[in-house]
Amino acid sequence: SGLPYIVHLVGVSYIVGRVTDDEDVIVAALLHDVLEDISPDRYSESDMRRDFGDRITDIVKTVSHDERKYDKELARKKYLEQLTIGPLEAVLVSASDLLHNTTDIVYWYGKDPSKVAEVFGGDKAKLRDWFWEGRYGIISDRLGVDHQLTLELRPKLDELSAIHARIM
Repeated sequence: SGLPYIVHLVGVSYIVGRVTDDEDVIVAALLHDVLEDISPDRYSESDMRRDFGDRITDIVKTVSHDERKYDKELARKKYLEQLTIGPLEAVLVSASDLLHNTTDIVYWYGKDPSKVAEVFGGDKAKLRDWFWEGRYGIISDRLGVDHQLTLELRPKLDELSAIHARIM
């Protein structure tokens, strides 16, 4: 999108803050991509535990998938397993991340459909649909179908599927 990386992190923490006032969960949302996007030589899990404690780090670990260590599909399967058994607070972070990502893609598709097709078309769309629908299933099971985030996510995922059908 050309926006600074921090915009996504702040956006996810803002969404989490709409459904909980638990500061640890909001901080975990702000840090949710750190362990998967930053090299461990620069900032590691032990650094995070030192700086933010076990609870926040455990939430972040639950919503992290290591595509440096595993191929994309296996990393995403492991992510879904972690989300199924991990702390419920991690489900709030994952749901907020998914809501932010889908909202962004739908927005950018409206601005420049060819750019979205370039980034998310073909096999990438199939993998993303499989992974994001899997996340949604776990989120709706764990939070409930009437939870605010679940209710906001379903129409965004439906819009995203319609976009993928047009660009595939």
